[in-house]
Amino acid sequence: MAPMAKKRRHTVLVDEHVHDWVAAVLMEYGFRVFKASRDSRFRGREEANYIGELRRDNIAFVTQDREFVQRLTRGGMQHGGVIWLPKGWPEEADIAVHAAAGMLLGALDQSSKGAHNLVIRIADDGLYTIIKGREQLAWSVEQLEFEIEEELARRNLGG
Repeated sequence: MAPMAKKRRHTVLVDEHVHDWVAAVLMEYGFRVFKASRDSRFRGREEANYIGELRRDNIAFVTQDREFVQRLTRGGMQHGGVIWLPKGWPEEADIAVHAAAGMLLGALDQSSKGAHNLVIRIADDGLYTIIKGREQLAWSVEQLEFEIEEELARRNLGG
């Protein structure tokens, strides 16, 4: 029997000011993670100057830069997918980052270009998606809590 082909890991670039714990969460989901501050291809460059390269290479981007994301969504810049995390998002509230990572992974598992032009915005009340400048609530905090409780119950039942 021929060996199974190894599944290619999806890649994410984490912006310079995003905390390391966010990168660790993404790695838990199997993402290959690069930090812009440690990668000579991106260090010191404006996001707008490399966002097209990320799209070309199917690399998603995680940022806390509100102004950049607003320019991105209003200006119609093409990109490989973005998770937008508010500045100062506390590690204790990492459940939202887990949910965003899962949403991004789901889009990328459908197609290597499944996250193109998708922005996932993390907010106090849930996760929003922004596609073609249109924002909508994808998951509320209440829905996330329900899904987590269901998953924990499933795991405790030996599922």
